[in-house]
Amino acid sequence: MKRFLVLLTALTLLTGFVFAEDIGLTAGLEFGVVNIGEGDGFEKQPYLMPNLVYENAFLDEALDVYAELDYSFGFNKNGGDSFPMLLEFDLALGYNLKLGSASTLSFLLEDYWAFCLSPEVIEPDLPYFMELYPGVKFNQGFDFGDIYAKLEFPLYFFGYKDADLACDIWFTAGFKSNVGFGIYITEKFGIKPEAEHHAIRVVPSFEYGPIYAELKTDLIGSDDFFLNLTPKVNYNFNAFNFYVKCEFDFIGTDGDIWITPALGATFSF
Repeated sequence: MKRFLVLLTALTLLTGFVFAEDIGLTAGLEFGVVNIGEGDGFEKQPYLMPNLVYENAFLDEALDVYAELDYSFGFNKNGGDSFPMLLEFDLALGYNLKLGSASTLSFLLEDYWAFCLSPEVIEPDLPYFMELYPGVKFNQGFDFGDIYAKLEFPLYFFGYKDADLACDIWFTAGFKSNVGFGIYITEKFGIKPEAEHHAIRVVPSFEYGPIYAELKTDLIGSDDFFLNLTPKVNYNFNAFNFYVKCEFDFIGTDGDIWITPALGATFSF
């Protein structure tokens, strides 16, 4: 399976080199520390994550292609025999159908894989998992900005032996103005397994010149809810992008809040 993912990534990148004037590649490096306060008894984990992203459009921008490969390396064994390592691959395709001068209907399909390269450290019984996101999106443009709605049906495949399939329904409504302000709201409903869960994500954002800022807010739970917050700020300089973010997880639970700061840089060519 790993060889297949490497081959698929190589073919995607080769397609971009052959057919696109702009290569569409972005290389990045992120450094962060998971759970710096060692909340709930879990030790903090400094990590380094190099990544490679390919993004381009074909067929007169009717077909969107996005591929991302991330490799995370943790510096603490945390009681195990080896350092934690995680390989992630994300492939997303979108076909855009113009319904008029300002309306677009998009058919979406995203495939995400995660491989625990040292599963005895991260999760002994879960060497990999896969997520599949089929969906449809409608975008309507106005003089003041764009309004869009998206419906997705995520499917989750776990690497546990005899694991059952899990699935959700996600509905997103969003707005992006011509003056830099944007916001989207996603409501997530768990369908299977029977222990249904519910989550709401609200992400306001603002862009002014080279600066982009957003605040990701996740309210998650079933009977009892907890809150995750992730503020992030990006600064673009020519082909470079620098960012800083900090995750505040499990706010409102009986345990400690997990705080995960990170900073990174990317270069596009």
